[in-house]
Amino acid sequence: MIRPGLLAATLVTLAASSTPVRAVETQYYRYARMEDYQDASFRELILADDGSWRLGPRFEELLADEVAYFSELGDDGRSLLLAGGGSPGKLILFDKGKQRHAPVLTADDLLFSCVETLGTGDWAVGSGPGGVVFRVKDGEAKPFVETGEDFVWDL
Repeated sequence: MIRPGLLAATLVTLAASSTPVRAVETQYYRYARMEDYQDASFRELILADDGSWRLGPRFEELLADEVAYFSELGDDGRSLLLAGGGSPGKLILFDKGKQRHAPVLTADDLLFSCVETLGTGDWAVGSGPGGVVFRVKDGEAKPFVETGEDFVWDL
């Protein structure tokens, strides 16, 4: 049997030691005007097109060149072989360890379409027009195989 005095003392102690808590709903802010999006100029936050704030991506420039676009042709773990499209097209070898890049010297301005590693640190690169497979070695591309086709799309 619980004594009335002990019950009252326990209730008073519990009431005195607890703090009141008020729950509120999470508020979401959405913006619909173009000015709201343009004003979001935080360095690490972005205002997404649905009106929500998110962590923004961080970008570092790897390389800059006068080509219209880059596409990755190959990756052997140590370096990337990139094709720069447009006129003139060019090959660029990017060394991952040194974070440096160098253009690969070719005789003509070609479009490069595919690549394979030859296992020796060299690359075989298909090109067009002309249908020539180049071997990229020591920063220079030399004709390796002439296919007789207009373009080499796969090796």
